[in-house]
Amino acid sequence: MTSNRKQKESLLVQAFKRLLKEQCYGSQGQLAEALASQGFEDMSQAKISRLLSKLGAVKTRNTNNEMIYILPDELAVPKSCLLYTSPSPRD
Repeated sequence: MTSNRKQKESLLVQAFKRLLKEQCYGSQGQLAEALASQGFEDMSQAKISRLLSKLGAVKTRNTNNEMIYILPDELAVPKSCLLYTSPSPRD
């Protein structure tokens, strides 16, 4: 991958993350339109889907009961809760 292509991909990922943090998007089409308005043309559904997967984004309900995409760090699950600890010998 050339450095120019890496730079473009990095800018796309940054824009994508910013969009998901700043606005509510319930469809990949909405995300494609938002990215296009920021200069990222030709964003197909497949590209959006790959970006969502790459970043670990999930679809969940917000406080308005709407289904939206969010990034994992917005799930508010403390990382310590995700760690497995073996039972202590006293249990």
